[in-house]
Amino acid sequence: MNPENRVDTIPYTPLHTYKDLERKEIAGIGVLLLVINDAGNIYIVEEKNPTKEGYNIIAETSKYGEFMADTVRGALTEEVGVDDQDFRDFQYVPQQSYQGRLLFPKNGQQLHADIVVIAYTGNKKKFNSRNEVKGVGFKSLREILDDSDQLRPGILPALQLVSQNNTIPKIMESIKNGRAKLVFIDERLTADLYFNQRQQKPDLLNY
Repeated sequence: MNPENRVDTIPYTPLHTYKDLERKEIAGIGVLLLVINDAGNIYIVEEKNPTKEGYNIIAETSKYGEFMADTVRGALTEEVGVDDQDFRDFQYVPQQSYQGRLLFPKNGQQLHADIVVIAYTGNKKKFNSRNEVKGVGFKSLREILDDSDQLRPGILPALQLVSQNNTIPKIMESIKNGRAKLVFIDERLTADLYFNQRQQKPDLLNY
C-alpha cells in the first residue's frame, strides 16, 4: 500500500456506559465486522430499500454495557441473521481478529468503530438478516476495493486497514493451524433469544 494511503488507528479506550462517552467526549461506539469465508472473501450487505449509501460490511452499534465480543455476536444475529445451526461456524483468532479502532461517520457524528475480522466456515452463500439490510454475498477484498465507489462512505478505511495488515491470509493460516476459537460460546442460547434480549438494551450513543 502507498504510504500516503496508510490507515492509522486511534487509541483504544474501553467504553461501556454513557458516562464513558461523556468523559471522553465520544459520540458512540460500535463494530465494523468483516466476515470472511474459506476463500478469504468478505460478506457484503446492502439496505433492503437501497439508498445512495451503497454496499456495506457488517456495521453494528454497541449496546449499553456491552463488550466488543457482545457487539460482534449482536452483529451476527441481527445484521447477518445467523440461526442456531450457524453458531459453531464462526471463529476468531486471538491477537489477529481485532485490527484496531477507527472513526466512523454516522448521522453527522464521528463514532469510534472497532475493526474485527472473523471467519465463517460453513457453506451458506447468503443469510437472512433480522433488520433493514439484506445479504449481497461474499466478494474478494480486491474486487471490493476496485469498486470502492459503490461502498457506503466510511467503510473504505476499514478495508484498507485490513489490506495493509495482510489480515485475511493470516487468519486463514491460523484457522488451518487450529489457532481459532468459537465466537459463540454459550450453547444454551438460541439466535432469536440472543437477538430479542439484546434489542431490549439501548444503543451506546451520546447524541
